Amino acid sequence: MKTFEKFRESKETRWFNFNLENQSQTLNPRKHFHRILALGKFEATYFRSQINGLRTVSKFVRFVSYPKIYENLGHKKFQDKITDLCKKFPIDVLLIDAPYGCYQFDKSTFSTIQKLGVKIFGMSFDNSTDFKFYIQQYSLLDGVICTAPMTRLGFDALGIPSAIFWPNAPYENFIENEVKKERDIEVSFVGNLKADRKQWIDYLAEKGIKVYVCGWGTQSGKINSNEYRSILQRSKITLNFNKQNHYKLLSIFDEQSQWRTLPTLRNIEATKEGALCLSEWVPELELMFPRNTIEYFSSKNELYNKILYYLNNDTIREARANKTKDHTLTNLNDGKGLGKCVELLYSKSAQNFSYRGKLTREKIDYSDAYKFGRIIFFTKMLIKSLRKLNISECFFCLAKIGKDCLSLNIILLFIFIFFLRTNRLND
Repeated sequence: MKTFEKFRESKETRWFNFNLENQSQTLNPRKHFHRILALGKFEATYFRSQINGLRTVSKFVRFVSYPKIYENLGHKKFQDKITDLCKKFPIDVLLIDAPYGCYQFDKSTFSTIQKLGVKIFGMSFDNSTDFKFYIQQYSLLDGVICTAPMTRLGFDALGIPSAIFWPNAPYENFIENEVKKERDIEVSFVGNLKADRKQWIDYLAEKGIKVYVCGWGTQSGKINSNEYRSILQRSKITLNFNKQNHYKLLSIFDEQSQWRTLPTLRNIEATKEGALCLSEWVPELELMFPRNTIEYFSSKNELYNKILYYLNNDTIREARANKTKDHTLTNLNDGKGLGKCVELLYSKSAQNFSYRGKLTREKIDYSDAYKFGRIIFFTKMLIKSLRKLNISECFFCLAKIGKDCLSLNIILLFIFIFFLRTNRLND
Protein backbone atom coordinates (compact mmCIF):
# COMPACT_ATOMS: atom_id res chain seq x y z
CA MET A 1 0.00 0.00 0.00
CA LYS A 2 2.80 2.39 0.84
CA THR A 3 4.46 1.73 -2.53
CA PHE A 4 1.18 2.35 -4.37
CA GLU A 5 0.58 5.63 -2.50
CA LYS A 6 4.10 6.81 -3.30
CA PHE A 7 3.56 5.96 -6.97
CA ARG A 8 0.17 7.70 -7.03
CA GLU A 9 1.59 10.89 -5.55
CA SER A 10 4.59 11.02 -7.89
CA LYS A 11 2.73 10.21 -11.11
CA GLU A 12 1.07 13.23 -12.72
CA THR A 13 -2.58 12.63 -13.57
CA ARG A 14 -3.69 12.60 -17.20
CA TRP A 15 -6.29 15.22 -16.35
CA PHE A 16 -4.58 18.44 -15.31
CA ASN A 17 -7.92 19.84 -14.10
CA PHE A 18 -9.25 16.66 -12.54
CA ASN A 19 -11.37 18.47 -9.93
CA LEU A 20 -12.42 21.45 -12.12
CA GLU A 21 -10.74 23.78 -9.64
CA ASN A 22 -7.13 24.97 -9.68
CA GLN A 23 -4.70 22.45 -8.26
CA SER A 24 -3.66 23.48 -4.77
CA GLN A 25 -0.15 22.09 -5.20
CA THR A 26 2.08 22.31 -8.26
CA LEU A 27 5.60 21.14 -9.02
CA ASN A 28 8.26 23.84 -8.69
CA PRO A 29 5.92 26.87 -8.56
CA ARG A 30 7.50 30.18 -9.51
CA LYS A 31 6.84 32.97 -7.02
CA HIS A 32 8.25 35.93 -8.93
CA PHE A 33 8.36 37.03 -12.58
CA HIS A 34 10.67 39.73 -13.92
CA ARG A 35 8.19 41.42 -16.25
CA ILE A 36 4.63 40.69 -17.42
CA LEU A 37 3.10 42.30 -20.51
CA ALA A 38 -0.73 42.29 -20.55
CA LEU A 39 -2.49 42.92 -23.86
CA GLY A 40 -6.15 43.95 -23.57
CA LYS A 41 -8.85 44.29 -26.21
CA PHE A 42 -9.60 47.89 -25.23
CA GLU A 43 -8.52 50.39 -22.58
CA ALA A 44 -11.57 49.96 -20.33
CA THR A 45 -11.60 46.16 -20.60
CA TYR A 46 -12.74 44.21 -17.54
CA PHE A 47 -9.46 42.33 -17.73
CA ARG A 48 -7.57 45.56 -16.97
CA SER A 49 -9.40 45.92 -13.65
CA GLN A 50 -7.88 42.61 -12.55
CA ILE A 51 -4.19 43.13 -13.35
CA ASN A 52 -3.36 44.32 -9.82
CA GLY A 53 -3.37 40.61 -9.03
CA LEU A 54 -0.34 40.26 -11.31
CA ARG A 55 1.62 42.72 -9.18
CA THR A 56 1.69 40.13 -6.41
CA VAL A 57 4.06 38.05 -8.59
CA SER A 58 5.84 40.78 -10.57
CA LYS A 59 6.93 44.37 -9.90
CA PHE A 60 6.83 45.21 -13.60
CA VAL A 61 3.36 44.84 -15.14
CA ARG A 62 2.53 46.77 -18.31
CA PHE A 63 -0.93 46.99 -19.90
CA VAL A 64 -1.32 47.72 -23.63
CA SER A 65 -4.57 48.01 -25.60
CA TYR A 66 -3.64 46.10 -28.75
CA PRO A 67 -6.60 46.59 -31.19
CA LYS A 68 -5.80 50.29 -31.63
CA ILE A 69 -2.16 49.50 -32.40
CA TYR A 70 -3.33 46.84 -34.85
CA GLU A 71 -5.61 49.25 -36.72
CA ASN A 72 -2.93 51.94 -36.91
CA LEU A 73 -0.08 49.69 -38.03
CA GLY A 74 -1.83 47.08 -40.11
CA HIS A 75 -1.52 43.31 -39.78
CA LYS A 76 2.11 42.67 -40.76
CA LYS A 77 3.62 45.66 -38.94
CA PHE A 78 1.59 44.73 -35.86
CA GLN A 79 3.31 41.32 -35.73
CA ASP A 80 6.71 43.02 -35.79
CA LYS A 81 5.66 45.53 -33.11
CA ILE A 82 4.55 42.89 -30.62
CA THR A 83 7.65 40.80 -31.25
CA ASP A 84 9.91 43.85 -30.78
CA LEU A 85 8.18 44.69 -27.48
CA CYS A 86 8.97 41.20 -26.18
CA LYS A 87 12.61 41.56 -27.27
CA LYS A 88 13.15 45.13 -26.05
CA PHE A 89 11.62 44.57 -22.62
CA PRO A 90 12.62 41.03 -21.63
CA ILE A 91 9.43 39.51 -20.27
CA ASP A 92 8.55 36.19 -18.73
CA VAL A 93 4.84 36.19 -19.50
CA LEU A 94 2.71 37.63 -22.31
CA LEU A 95 -0.93 37.66 -21.17
CA ILE A 96 -3.48 38.25 -23.95
CA ASP A 97 -7.16 39.04 -23.58
CA ALA A 98 -8.10 36.65 -26.38
CA PRO A 99 -11.86 36.31 -26.84
CA TYR A 100 -13.61 35.71 -30.15
CA GLY A 101 -10.73 34.37 -32.14
CA CYS A 102 -7.76 36.63 -31.46
CA TYR A 103 -7.48 37.14 -35.23
CA GLN A 104 -4.89 39.92 -34.91
CA PHE A 105 -2.07 37.44 -34.19
CA ASP A 106 -0.33 35.10 -36.62
CA LYS A 107 0.78 31.60 -35.69
CA SER A 108 4.36 32.53 -36.60
CA THR A 109 4.25 35.50 -34.17
CA PHE A 110 3.37 33.25 -31.25
CA SER A 111 6.13 30.83 -32.27
CA THR A 112 8.76 33.60 -32.48
CA ILE A 113 7.82 34.99 -29.08
CA GLN A 114 7.87 31.55 -27.45
CA LYS A 115 11.38 30.94 -28.84
CA LEU A 116 12.46 33.97 -26.79
CA GLY A 117 11.55 31.98 -23.67
CA VAL A 118 8.26 33.84 -23.14
CA LYS A 119 5.17 31.96 -21.96
CA ILE A 120 1.96 33.10 -23.68
CA PHE A 121 -1.28 32.77 -21.72
CA GLY A 122 -4.73 33.66 -23.02
CA MET A 123 -7.60 35.23 -21.10
CA SER A 124 -11.11 34.02 -21.87
CA PHE A 125 -13.93 35.42 -19.73
CA ASP A 126 -17.69 35.06 -20.33
CA ASN A 127 -17.25 33.68 -23.83
CA SER A 128 -15.00 30.85 -22.68
CA THR A 129 -17.86 28.38 -23.23
CA ASP A 130 -17.37 29.06 -26.95
CA PHE A 131 -13.82 27.69 -26.76
CA LYS A 132 -14.67 24.99 -29.31
CA PHE A 133 -14.83 27.58 -32.08
CA TYR A 134 -11.40 29.00 -31.33
CA ILE A 135 -9.62 25.93 -30.02
CA GLN A 136 -6.96 26.03 -32.77
CA GLN A 137 -5.86 29.51 -31.68
CA TYR A 138 -5.90 28.53 -27.99
CA SER A 139 -3.81 25.46 -28.78
CA LEU A 140 -0.97 27.77 -29.87
CA LEU A 141 -0.77 29.25 -26.36
CA ASP A 142 1.00 27.86 -23.30
CA GLY A 143 -2.12 28.07 -21.16
CA VAL A 144 -5.58 29.58 -20.82
CA ILE A 145 -7.29 31.44 -17.95
CA CYS A 146 -11.08 31.12 -18.10
CA THR A 147 -14.23 31.60 -16.02
CA ALA A 148 -16.17 28.54 -17.21
CA PRO A 149 -15.22 25.48 -15.10
CA MET A 150 -16.55 22.81 -17.47
CA THR A 151 -14.61 24.37 -20.35
CA ARG A 152 -11.40 23.25 -18.68
CA LEU A 153 -12.22 19.63 -19.47
CA GLY A 154 -12.24 20.56 -23.16
CA PHE A 155 -8.80 22.09 -22.81
CA ASP A 156 -7.67 19.02 -20.88
CA ALA A 157 -8.55 16.72 -23.74
CA LEU A 158 -6.06 18.59 -25.94
CA GLY A 159 -3.34 18.94 -23.35
CA ILE A 160 -3.84 22.70 -22.91
CA PRO A 161 -3.19 23.78 -19.29
CA SER A 162 -5.91 26.05 -17.93
CA ALA A 163 -6.80 27.88 -14.73
CA ILE A 164 -10.21 28.84 -13.34
CA PHE A 165 -10.50 32.47 -12.34
CA TRP A 166 -13.25 34.20 -10.39
CA PRO A 167 -12.42 37.89 -11.01
CA ASN A 168 -12.60 40.28 -8.10
CA ALA A 169 -15.34 42.89 -8.67
CA PRO A 170 -13.40 46.04 -9.69
CA TYR A 171 -14.49 48.33 -6.91
CA GLU A 172 -11.69 50.24 -5.21
CA ASN A 173 -11.83 50.23 -1.41
CA PHE A 174 -15.23 48.56 -1.53
CA ILE A 175 -15.85 48.21 2.21
CA GLU A 176 -14.59 51.68 3.10
CA ASN A 177 -16.68 53.39 0.42
CA GLU A 178 -19.86 51.39 0.91
CA VAL A 179 -22.88 53.72 0.87
CA LYS A 180 -26.11 52.82 2.63
CA LYS A 181 -29.10 53.52 0.39
CA GLU A 182 -32.80 53.00 0.79
CA ARG A 183 -33.80 49.82 -1.02
CA ASP A 184 -36.67 51.30 -3.00
CA ILE A 185 -36.41 48.82 -5.92
CA GLU A 186 -38.19 45.57 -5.17
CA VAL A 187 -36.76 43.44 -8.00
CA SER A 188 -34.07 44.39 -10.51
CA PHE A 189 -32.15 42.87 -13.39
CA VAL A 190 -29.06 44.50 -14.89
CA GLY A 191 -27.56 42.90 -17.96
CA ASN A 192 -28.02 41.88 -21.57
CA LEU A 193 -31.40 40.46 -22.62
CA LYS A 194 -29.76 37.50 -24.35
CA ALA A 195 -30.58 33.80 -24.28
CA ASP A 196 -34.07 33.34 -22.76
CA ARG A 197 -33.81 36.07 -20.12
CA LYS A 198 -36.62 38.18 -21.56
CA GLN A 199 -38.98 35.19 -21.34
CA TRP A 200 -38.34 34.93 -17.59
CA ILE A 201 -38.92 38.66 -17.05
CA ASP A 202 -42.08 38.66 -19.21
CA TYR A 203 -43.41 35.73 -17.18
CA LEU A 204 -42.91 37.65 -13.93
CA ALA A 205 -44.68 40.68 -15.45
CA GLU A 206 -47.68 38.48 -16.32
CA LYS A 207 -47.74 37.37 -12.67
CA GLY A 208 -47.81 40.99 -11.49
CA ILE A 209 -44.13 41.38 -10.52
CA LYS A 210 -42.49 44.36 -12.16
CA VAL A 211 -38.76 43.98 -12.68
CA TYR A 212 -36.59 47.09 -12.98
CA VAL A 213 -34.57 46.22 -16.10
CA CYS A 214 -31.60 48.05 -17.57
CA GLY A 215 -28.47 47.21 -19.51
CA TRP A 216 -27.46 46.37 -23.06
CA GLY A 217 -30.46 45.64 -25.30
CA THR A 218 -33.06 47.03 -22.87
CA GLN A 219 -35.24 50.16 -23.14
CA SER A 220 -33.23 51.85 -20.37
CA GLY A 221 -30.02 51.18 -22.29
CA LYS A 222 -26.46 50.62 -21.16
CA ILE A 223 -25.39 52.10 -17.82
CA ASN A 224 -22.00 52.95 -16.28
CA SER A 225 -20.41 51.21 -13.29
CA ASN A 226 -21.58 53.83 -10.76
CA GLU A 227 -25.19 53.54 -11.95
CA TYR A 228 -24.85 49.76 -11.86
CA ARG A 229 -23.71 49.79 -8.24
CA SER A 230 -26.44 52.25 -7.29
CA ILE A 231 -29.17 50.00 -8.70
CA LEU A 232 -27.83 46.96 -6.84
CA GLN A 233 -27.60 48.96 -3.59
CA ARG A 234 -31.21 50.11 -4.02
CA SER A 235 -32.55 46.62 -4.82
CA LYS A 236 -34.19 44.30 -2.35
CA ILE A 237 -33.86 41.43 -4.82
CA THR A 238 -31.76 41.24 -7.97
CA LEU A 239 -31.93 38.48 -10.57
CA ASN A 240 -29.02 36.74 -12.27
CA PHE A 241 -29.10 34.34 -15.21
CA ASN A 242 -26.23 31.99 -15.98
CA LYS A 243 -26.75 30.99 -19.60
CA GLN A 244 -24.43 32.13 -22.34
CA ASN A 245 -25.36 33.76 -25.66
CA HIS A 246 -27.68 31.45 -27.55
CA TYR A 247 -27.17 32.89 -31.01
CA LYS A 248 -28.87 30.71 -33.63
CA LEU A 249 -25.90 31.16 -35.95
CA LEU A 250 -23.60 29.49 -33.41
CA SER A 251 -25.90 26.46 -33.16
CA ILE A 252 -25.21 25.77 -36.87
CA PHE A 253 -21.56 25.13 -35.98
CA ASP A 254 -22.10 23.66 -32.52
CA GLU A 255 -25.34 21.82 -31.70
CA GLN A 256 -24.39 21.71 -28.02
CA SER A 257 -24.31 25.52 -27.69
CA GLN A 258 -27.95 25.55 -26.57
CA TRP A 259 -27.16 24.07 -23.18
CA ARG A 260 -23.74 25.58 -22.47
CA THR A 261 -23.74 27.49 -19.18
CA LEU A 262 -21.36 29.22 -16.80
CA PRO A 263 -21.76 31.10 -13.49
CA THR A 264 -21.54 34.77 -14.48
CA LEU A 265 -19.53 37.32 -12.51
CA ARG A 266 -22.69 39.25 -11.67
CA ASN A 267 -23.23 36.71 -8.87
CA ILE A 268 -20.18 38.18 -7.15
CA GLU A 269 -20.91 41.82 -7.98
CA ALA A 270 -24.55 41.68 -6.85
CA THR A 271 -23.95 39.85 -3.57
CA LYS A 272 -21.18 42.27 -2.60
CA GLU A 273 -23.74 45.08 -2.65
CA GLY A 274 -25.98 43.32 -0.12
CA ALA A 275 -28.98 42.70 -2.38
CA LEU A 276 -30.56 39.26 -2.25
CA CYS A 277 -29.33 37.64 -5.45
CA LEU A 278 -31.64 35.01 -6.90
CA SER A 279 -29.39 33.10 -9.27
CA GLU A 280 -30.36 30.67 -12.03
CA TRP A 281 -29.02 27.25 -11.09
CA VAL A 282 -26.40 25.65 -13.34
CA PRO A 283 -24.07 22.83 -12.24
CA GLU A 284 -20.93 25.00 -12.15
CA LEU A 285 -22.55 27.57 -9.85
CA GLU A 286 -21.88 25.36 -6.84
CA LEU A 287 -18.14 25.75 -7.41
CA MET A 288 -18.59 29.48 -6.93
CA PHE A 289 -21.30 29.28 -4.26
CA PRO A 290 -21.54 25.95 -2.40
CA ARG A 291 -25.02 24.81 -1.46
CA ASN A 292 -26.95 27.14 0.86
CA THR A 293 -24.59 30.09 0.34
CA ILE A 294 -26.77 31.64 -2.41
CA GLU A 295 -30.44 31.36 -3.32
CA TYR A 296 -31.00 29.37 -6.53
CA PHE A 297 -33.97 28.98 -8.85
CA SER A 298 -34.42 26.48 -11.67
CA SER A 299 -37.96 27.13 -12.95
CA LYS A 300 -40.20 30.13 -13.59
CA ASN A 301 -42.68 29.06 -10.94
CA GLU A 302 -39.92 28.59 -8.34
CA LEU A 303 -38.54 32.04 -9.14
CA TYR A 304 -41.97 33.64 -8.79
CA ASN A 305 -42.68 31.94 -5.44
CA LYS A 306 -39.27 32.87 -3.99
CA ILE A 307 -39.67 36.51 -4.99
CA LEU A 308 -43.08 36.64 -3.27
CA TYR A 309 -41.71 34.93 -0.16
CA TYR A 310 -38.70 37.19 0.30
CA LEU A 311 -40.58 40.41 -0.50
CA ASN A 312 -43.07 39.54 2.25
CA ASN A 313 -40.37 38.59 4.81
CA ASP A 314 -37.89 41.45 5.14
CA THR A 315 -35.98 40.06 8.12
CA ILE A 316 -35.44 36.64 6.50
CA ARG A 317 -34.49 38.26 3.19
CA GLU A 318 -31.88 40.53 4.78
CA ALA A 319 -30.41 37.65 6.79
CA ARG A 320 -30.16 35.51 3.63
CA ALA A 321 -28.55 38.35 1.68
CA ASN A 322 -26.01 38.98 4.44
CA LYS A 323 -25.08 35.30 4.57
CA THR A 324 -24.33 35.31 0.83
CA LYS A 325 -22.45 38.60 1.14
CA ASP A 326 -20.26 37.15 3.92
CA HIS A 327 -19.39 34.16 1.73
CA THR A 328 -18.51 36.47 -1.18
CA LEU A 329 -16.28 38.76 0.87
CA THR A 330 -14.56 35.80 2.55
CA ASN A 331 -14.06 33.47 -0.42
CA LEU A 332 -14.51 35.47 -3.63
CA ASN A 333 -12.76 38.73 -2.81
CA ASP A 334 -9.16 37.77 -3.47
CA GLY A 335 -7.40 40.43 -5.53
CA LYS A 336 -4.44 38.07 -6.03
CA GLY A 337 -6.39 35.63 -8.21
CA LEU A 338 -4.83 36.47 -11.55
CA GLY A 339 -1.31 36.19 -10.14
CA LYS A 340 -2.11 32.76 -8.73
CA CYS A 341 -3.39 31.61 -12.13
CA VAL A 342 -0.15 32.71 -13.81
CA GLU A 343 1.84 30.82 -11.17
CA LEU A 344 -0.20 27.68 -11.86
CA LEU A 345 0.17 27.86 -15.65
CA TYR A 346 3.91 28.58 -15.39
CA SER A 347 4.48 25.61 -13.08
CA LYS A 348 6.37 22.47 -14.01
CA SER A 349 3.11 20.54 -13.74
CA ALA A 350 1.51 22.68 -16.44
CA GLN A 351 4.56 22.58 -18.71
CA ASN A 352 4.77 18.79 -18.50
CA PHE A 353 1.05 18.49 -19.19
CA SER A 354 1.36 20.76 -22.23
CA TYR A 355 4.32 18.74 -23.55
CA ARG A 356 2.35 15.50 -23.38
CA GLY A 357 -0.51 17.00 -25.39
CA LYS A 358 1.67 18.50 -28.13
CA LEU A 359 1.02 15.76 -30.70
CA THR A 360 -2.73 15.96 -30.10
CA ARG A 361 -2.80 19.73 -30.60
CA GLU A 362 -0.83 19.56 -33.85
CA LYS A 363 -3.68 17.61 -35.45
CA ILE A 364 -6.26 20.35 -34.78
CA ASP A 365 -7.47 22.35 -37.75
CA TYR A 366 -9.34 25.64 -37.73
CA SER A 367 -13.08 25.11 -37.32
CA ASP A 368 -15.63 26.43 -39.81
CA ALA A 369 -16.94 28.80 -37.14
CA TYR A 370 -13.47 30.23 -36.65
CA LYS A 371 -13.01 30.74 -40.40
CA PHE A 372 -16.42 32.38 -40.68
CA GLY A 373 -15.56 34.75 -37.83
CA ARG A 374 -12.23 35.50 -39.49
CA ILE A 375 -14.02 36.46 -42.71
CA ILE A 376 -16.15 38.94 -40.76
CA PHE A 377 -13.11 40.32 -38.94
CA PHE A 378 -11.03 40.93 -42.08
CA THR A 379 -14.06 42.31 -43.93
CA LYS A 380 -14.31 44.99 -41.25
CA MET A 381 -10.57 45.63 -41.52
CA LEU A 382 -10.92 45.85 -45.32
CA ILE A 383 -13.53 48.59 -44.99
CA LYS A 384 -11.32 50.53 -42.56
CA SER A 385 -8.31 50.13 -44.87
CA LEU A 386 -10.31 51.42 -47.83
CA ARG A 387 -11.26 54.52 -45.86
CA LYS A 388 -7.58 55.10 -45.06
CA LEU A 389 -6.60 54.34 -48.69
CA ASN A 390 -4.15 51.74 -47.40
CA ILE A 391 -3.88 49.71 -50.60
CA SER A 392 -1.40 47.09 -49.37
CA GLU A 393 -3.56 46.33 -46.33
CA CYS A 394 -6.62 46.07 -48.56
CA PHE A 395 -4.94 43.39 -50.70
CA PHE A 396 -3.85 41.54 -47.56
CA CYS A 397 -7.42 41.50 -46.19
CA LEU A 398 -8.82 40.38 -49.55
CA ALA A 399 -6.34 37.49 -49.64
CA LYS A 400 -7.39 36.39 -46.12
CA ILE A 401 -11.09 36.66 -46.98
CA GLY A 402 -10.68 34.82 -50.28
CA LYS A 403 -8.75 31.94 -48.71
CA ASP A 404 -11.42 31.32 -46.04
CA CYS A 405 -14.27 31.75 -48.54
CA LEU A 406 -12.76 29.06 -50.74
CA SER A 407 -12.25 26.81 -47.73
CA LEU A 408 -15.91 27.21 -46.73
CA ASN A 409 -17.13 26.98 -50.35
CA ILE A 410 -18.84 30.35 -49.89
CA ILE A 411 -17.71 31.58 -53.32
CA LEU A 412 -19.10 28.40 -54.94
CA LEU A 413 -22.38 29.03 -53.12
CA PHE A 414 -22.63 32.54 -54.56
CA ILE A 415 -21.82 31.24 -58.07
CA PHE A 416 -24.53 28.58 -57.68
CA ILE A 417 -27.08 31.19 -56.59
CA PHE A 418 -26.04 33.44 -59.48
CA PHE A 419 -26.61 30.67 -62.04
CA LEU A 420 -29.99 29.82 -60.52
CA ARG A 421 -31.09 33.45 -60.79
CA THR A 422 -29.74 33.67 -64.36
CA ASN A 423 -31.62 30.52 -65.42
CA ARG A 424 -34.84 31.83 -63.93
CA LEU A 425 -34.48 35.08 -65.84
CA ASN A 426 -33.85 33.18 -69.07
CA ASP A 427 -36.91 31.03 -68.48
